[in-house]
Amino acid sequence: MKKISYLFVLSVIMLISCERNEVARSEDYAVIESIKSKAKELSNKHDSLVIEMLKLEKCKRYQKAKSTNNQEAKLNLNEMLDVIEEVTGVTPVMLNTDDPDNTELYKVKSSITASTPVINLDSEFVSMSDYANSDLSKKYLECVDQLLQHSEFKSYEHIVSEITAVQNEILADANASNEDIQLVMNATEVLKGSLKIWENVLPTDNNQVGDSRSLVSSALNWPRWLKWVFIGAADAVGGSIAWFSGATITIMNVPIYLPPGPVGAAGGAAAVSALATIIAFQ
Repeated sequence: MKKISYLFVLSVIMLISCERNEVARSEDYAVIESIKSKAKELSNKHDSLVIEMLKLEKCKRYQKAKSTNNQEAKLNLNEMLDVIEEVTGVTPVMLNTDDPDNTELYKVKSSITASTPVINLDSEFVSMSDYANSDLSKKYLECVDQLLQHSEFKSYEHIVSEITAVQNEILADANASNEDIQLVMNATEVLKGSLKIWENVLPTDNNQVGDSRSLVSSALNWPRWLKWVFIGAADAVGGSIAWFSGATITIMNVPIYLPPGPVGAAGGAAAVSALATIIAFQ
């Protein structure tokens, strides 16, 4: 009788334990699905804003060409900052001036802390792994960096399949925290959306040569694939960072502060995209 009672109690304990494990797995699944859903939502918002900025930039460029009689007219940095503000509601602030009478500029500079993210666009490649929040997320973002830097002869579909493989790896990694997963998913979803946009916008480069990396010293001569992944990676970094305190973007040695805006991280990432195009197409 005692043996039967012991077995009964043991069975009840095991049943309760199994139920708890099932609840835990169900809760984990719900959290992961929420992270994935929010990452796609961020990417979609970012894409809409970038497309809006492209349309406005095209309109302003046409007006400038008409007024200057220069069909090759491009928007300068200040004009692109206006485009960013009109579309995202984010008001960029140039930090390269020291005007003691400019109280607004002083307030902005005072609000920037050591924790405010800094994105450097004055480089040949924007490395997503530089903005990781842990060693584990850095490992996965380094994989994405590598596949972008060796994507010269790969199609959009091929690159996206490789990015998706990295996403699946971190989702299956038992050591990955929710914060790790969120950062990597946000970055890579924005990256996929950005690559899709620029795949359609950038003209086909029929004269691309094998060793086109040698051209990176002059952005004007960058091959199509390099412009493509440069902007995509910049967008991804913009999508991965927290915009609670804004971010500082360095472009052509000019530091520009992008404060938090009404459309959140999507607006910040789209603003980074607009600035990255200046480098890619200068």
